[in-house]
Amino acid sequence: MIEIDGSKGEGGGQLCRNALAYSSLLDIPIRIHSIRKNRSKPGLRAQHTAGINLAIDVCGEREGLKGCEVGSTSIEYCPKEKKSIQGENLELQHKDSKKDIYYDIGTAGSICLLLQAALPCWLFNCNKVQTLTIQGGTNASMAPQIDYFEQVFVPTLSKFLPVLNEKNLDLSEKDHFLSVHVEKRGYYPIGKGVVQCTLHPSMERFHGPLKPVHITNRGKCTKIHIQSFYAGKCPKIIALKMGKSAQRCIQLASKHQEIEEDMKVTMEVIEHVPAVGSASGILIIAETESGCLLASSGLGDRRDKPEQTGVKAAEDLICDLRAGGCVDEWLQDQLIIFMALANGTSSIKTGCLTQHTKTAIDIASTLTSAKFKVQKLSDGERKTDITGVDSRYGKEGYEPGQHIITCEGIGFCA
Repeated sequence: MIEIDGSKGEGGGQLCRNALAYSSLLDIPIRIHSIRKNRSKPGLRAQHTAGINLAIDVCGEREGLKGCEVGSTSIEYCPKEKKSIQGENLELQHKDSKKDIYYDIGTAGSICLLLQAALPCWLFNCNKVQTLTIQGGTNASMAPQIDYFEQVFVPTLSKFLPVLNEKNLDLSEKDHFLSVHVEKRGYYPIGKGVVQCTLHPSMERFHGPLKPVHITNRGKCTKIHIQSFYAGKCPKIIALKMGKSAQRCIQLASKHQEIEEDMKVTMEVIEHVPAVGSASGILIIAETESGCLLASSGLGDRRDKPEQTGVKAAEDLICDLRAGGCVDEWLQDQLIIFMALANGTSSIKTGCLTQHTKTAIDIASTLTSAKFKVQKLSDGERKTDITGVDSRYGKEGYEPGQHIITCEGIGFCA
């Protein structure tokens, strides 16, 4: 059994999510102690226990899991050894046992964080689970919004999937392996949003390995699209002010040549229906000529003017674009586990290197034979020097400058 210090690095839920995914896929017994030791409320929260249980349920075995309850500061997991089944036997094995999973977080905890926990396991257990439906928060603070997951994360992760051409089931270069359907929006404090994810039919025949990716050539930013939303009792004018302020901020940065001058900037205001509760927020996505997607987001807060929320989201994106990376600071750590599992050498270019990314690399190196190398290409300004506000990671939570992360993956197959 491998011992893992849960307070190490970023010391939050991401460490547990990645560790349990590796443990489930690679049949590695693990014990995580001191979970979230340095947080204001140490130990597992409801969304953490939900993510752990869901990841294991997708693999089909919850036996051997101990200590997974709210407030627990340590968990153990001894996965049941899996037998390798291939080809026609694999299809016969799961023909009648394929299932749909419905999971209720029970709070407004982030649905996206549960999807992050389940997805690595789900990719290599496509024959067991067809659809995954989760109830909780669709647009939560301190977590990716479901719109970011659908429009940025899924298209980027699709680069790891080989093109499948079997019979009449094709996964073309323009298709994504996963479709995301938001049935209902849910916000803090109630949650109760519902998101259903379905794998592309061609994925039934996928059992690995993932192919390596190289996301190191960004090219010019060609367009930026601003999406501001409102829901429930929140008036449309709030979302409009949020979007307009972000648009002005981006146009001003372009005029001053902080970012490209000739790119297209568009904006739309969206009403979220149906929805449980009231909320407002913003998502800004930049697309480059090489197909890179970088984004920033924010949620409305009664303590802040909507213009402040819009400007903050715009400044976050401008900062990422100025830093010169091919992935934003929210995406980089999410790709590490897939780089570790892929067959061959992957590389991504980041701007600032976040503590979440460093922790993801450390866990991958501890639990797999994947070989990572981080090369700093240039120095850069601290984010606080650019925007006047601290990064969500804190002053010591990220390392400024451009970095190339290279990983020789293990070529995992189910």
